[in-house]
Amino acid sequence: MRRISYILLLGILLSACQKNTKSEGTNLPVEVISPIKKTEIGRSREYTFLSRPYNETVLSFRINGPVLNFDLRPGQAFSKDSTILSIDNRDFLIRKQQTEALYSQTNQEYKRIEALYKKNNISGSNYEKAKADFLVAKSNYETAVNALSDTHLSAPYDGYIQNIHIEPFQDVKATEPILTFIELDRLKIETYIPEEVALHLYDKEKQKLCQIEIHFDTAPERTITPSDLYVSKSTTNNNLSYLLTAIVPNPDMEWLGGMSGILSIDLPKEERSQNLWLPLTAICHRPQKGDYVWVVKGDKVNSVPVKLGEQRNNQIEIVEGITENDLVVLTRQRFLSENSTVTIQK
Repeated sequence: MRRISYILLLGILLSACQKNTKSEGTNLPVEVISPIKKTEIGRSREYTFLSRPYNETVLSFRINGPVLNFDLRPGQAFSKDSTILSIDNRDFLIRKQQTEALYSQTNQEYKRIEALYKKNNISGSNYEKAKADFLVAKSNYETAVNALSDTHLSAPYDGYIQNIHIEPFQDVKATEPILTFIELDRLKIETYIPEEVALHLYDKEKQKLCQIEIHFDTAPERTITPSDLYVSKSTTNNNLSYLLTAIVPNPDMEWLGGMSGILSIDLPKEERSQNLWLPLTAICHRPQKGDYVWVVKGDKVNSVPVKLGEQRNNQIEIVEGITENDLVVLTRQRFLSENSTVTIQK
């Protein structure tokens, strides 16, 4: 009886496996769509941005010591080479005076020994010792002069204090961050653009064929034209877009860093093309694979890598990967695998 029970159990398991195999072979019903072709002639592409200072520098002293005349505030303006902050210079001044006296003494002694050496009235070893003493004294003096000069923290350009990183009268260390200094006479407008737009802007001659306008959200009626334009020569960390940097003159301080706005790019008509668009729901993404869609051919599906462009509402531009005749799956993508059998729902 026990043997018969094992045989019956084995028969039941085999029957269950056969039913499961048959179930996996059924067609999966999916909805599909063909890419929509849209003509881009006469329409500007728009990208959001945040303005940034043209220069942003963290300033520090090159020497140690307690800070003086600490009366600083974020937003305070300083002209180029003006003193922002100082370190107590008394010890450095004494060091400079000491080394200056020794430098003067060894200089005179070296000149006297050199004159005697040229007349063969003194040995070469005495001459070399006097020369070495002079060079050491000179080096020590120049080091002391530089250290005294380094007690002043000067503005590298016309700009403003952004952040202060120390407390009043703090004893600071060399290279310790003291404050962040920014330049606002010009602004950097940074945004990210897709590949096909980057191809039209990376070259200075091609830039002349494009119309580029900047509008700040605080004054949308104002149109600003950048003085310079730069495009990164490789994609950014997301591997999908290129960094566009526009330089905007700001001599009257009309704009500040961190202000938002819209940068519009009007490509020349001969450079525009009819682009393909799909609903966002058709796009799949895996970190190891990137962006892709499922394309139906016959009754089978296969994944096709795509390059994405601009997004508008629930639509996204397809730059490369599919044609307008392809049938792209819209539903149940997570159930699909390569060469899955599907049935197109009407």
